Amino acid sequence: MLGGGGSGREEIYPLAIAMFKNKPLFGYDPMGFLCASGIKTYPHNIFLELLLDYGIIGTLGWLIFFYFIVKNYIVKMKYNNLSDVVALLFISNFIELLVSGSFMANYQFWFFIGYGVGVENIPKIQRNKFK
Repeated sequence: MLGGGGSGREEIYPLAIAMFKNKPLFGYDPMGFLCASGIKTYPHNIFLELLLDYGIIGTLGWLIFFYFIVKNYIVKMKYNNLSDVVALLFISNFIELLVSGSFMANYQFWFFIGYGVGVENIPKIQRNKFK
């Protein structure tokens, strides 16, 4: 049973780091910490979760994907003021995932990812109208 004032993080983080050391390259597969840890929870940190589930190699892939999402948000912010608000909400959601929750089960996170992917679909004619 997890206890203490940190919602069990004082037990989860050392366990997560020890598990990462056992499978650093490829991790334990999606939701691997939840299944392999024996404590039936998630690491409460998006970076630990990525490292445990996907290893270093998979995490690098996710970080590259996140880079392109953020880059798309920056492009979109030049053409649409609503994207400023969405980008700020995405950042606040990402910060929340640094200390709580699982990105796999966070519907807001996936909405922001989907919105960021859709940014590339701005027609060039529409982009030229805003210059």
